[in-house]
Amino acid sequence: MASLSSTLGLRAASSALLDTATNHAPAYLCFHFIFAYAVLSSRPLKQWYGLDHNESPRYDLLKYGDAAVASGTITQAQLEMMRRAEAASANAVENYTFFVAAMSFATLAGLERDVINKAGLVYTIARVAYAAAYILIGHPLWCQVRGFTWWWVKKLGSGNNAETHHFREYRNGRYIRRLAVKIATNDDTARDIRNELSTLQNFESAWHVNSTVAPTGSIDEASLPQLVVAIEYCDNGTVQQLMQRLRRAGIQLPNRMLWAMFLCLGRYTPWEDVLDQVNIPALGRRVQVKLHPELRKDYIDKDLMDLLVRCQATNEQDRPLLEELQKTVEDAVARPASYYSNIPGIDPSKETDEAITGIIQNYVLNETSYFWPSDIPLPDAPDTPIALTPLNVPLPASPISPL
Repeated sequence: MASLSSTLGLRAASSALLDTATNHAPAYLCFHFIFAYAVLSSRPLKQWYGLDHNESPRYDLLKYGDAAVASGTITQAQLEMMRRAEAASANAVENYTFFVAAMSFATLAGLERDVINKAGLVYTIARVAYAAAYILIGHPLWCQVRGFTWWWVKKLGSGNNAETHHFREYRNGRYIRRLAVKIATNDDTARDIRNELSTLQNFESAWHVNSTVAPTGSIDEASLPQLVVAIEYCDNGTVQQLMQRLRRAGIQLPNRMLWAMFLCLGRYTPWEDVLDQVNIPALGRRVQVKLHPELRKDYIDKDLMDLLVRCQATNEQDRPLLEELQKTVEDAVARPASYYSNIPGIDPSKETDEAITGIIQNYVLNETSYFWPSDIPLPDAPDTPIALTPLNVPLPASPISPL
């Protein structure tokens, strides 16, 4: 029978023991599931301090935490500890999938069992120590034991001269904001990055330009390996995420919103012309519409469809001039909802200011769950929809005017 140290991978096992060693991956997976979802759950702490509300437990601290401190029911330190417990549980849940994948692939690949057991043991020790430090340490300095102030989320994109990454910023263990950080990949682009930073700072008051931000701490630029630019990350997601949410809900964007988005694209910096005679996606879409006529979008404004076709013309002479494009789109954006009252295939009730306000409220301002980090409490939705400027008011001609 293999010794405990050999089974756990702490000591090299003989070739005879390798064949008889037990793979403890299932046991580790069960332990970490219980550890993440039960042991680290903040519910016991909230029940102990009388803050648990079973009808909506995820928002207890957000709704009742500060009031409990003000009334003297709990201290601020106890509230911060419960918040850290929620974050520690969310962190363990987020990484559980990665751990499951790692142990599963290692087992399927036929990795030696003692190596799998050792990896599971090391991860378990690290996870338990991390959780203990996360929950129990609230000192601004000593809390750095569990990690860094800036937490990398994902890589947003890269080019020849720079990379852009998504970061979350924490201060004293509490979430502050999300940032997009652009990092120069070579010394030759330092001047370009500085020019970009200067340009962004000149447009601080523009509605369509994200503001630059400074790091939490004092960072000496000379200590950084490359020049960086940090700007605000889209708080309410990207256009692609909005499309995904609308597609899941079966919502069709009103024509007045489509025209407004087109107006933004008309002001967008042009990119390299890649249009040619070959359009494989369009050919496939044409076949789909023939087989499934219900895919044809009759509700789209015919003027918008015609303009889109002209913009994609292979021959440059057939495309609209920028002046014509700007004038056409601005006139369309200024149309009132009543314009669509007698157009076949278009439901005029979906073109009203109220319908547009509802879409923005429900699928832009409220629907943060698709991209909001799971260890950060969701903000409370306002009791009443935010009042928006009606789109039937003509827009100024300024290139940075709000839509």
